[in-house]
Amino acid sequence: MVVLAGMVIAWAVLVKEDGSLPSGKIAPSIIGALDQVYLGCTVYWFNQGSHLPCGQEIADKLHDSKKGEIKITVSNGLRQEFTAVGIHEKSPMVFRIDSEGDIFIKAKDCETNIDQIDIAKLDFKLLEAQCKPR
Repeated sequence: MVVLAGMVIAWAVLVKEDGSLPSGKIAPSIIGALDQVYLGCTVYWFNQGSHLPCGQEIADKLHDSKKGEIKITVSNGLRQEFTAVGIHEKSPMVFRIDSEGDIFIKAKDCETNIDQIDIAKLDFKLLEAQCKPR
């Protein structure tokens, strides 16, 4: 019972006044799901052959998008052109992983490699405001 009360309090602390969750709390979950799918696909390509696509059906076995709040969509399952997108149903953030395993966050018409930002302190609205499309 104490554990349940602690979880409710922790959740209440995370939720903002408008009912949304802070970017820095959601982003790591999306990134983790994308990494999970990419690593699973890497194992699939190693075992089955890199010429075979690691498509949505395989990605759904690696991360169950239907049951969770994070949705992963594979747009190209070929090893050399792999691309998947991750979103959280309670956030406007969109993340993309490429064939090298690099993850980018999309803000308006800009993409930023997550290696260039502190995900734990991510302010998505500020990132969008800083976007200057080419």
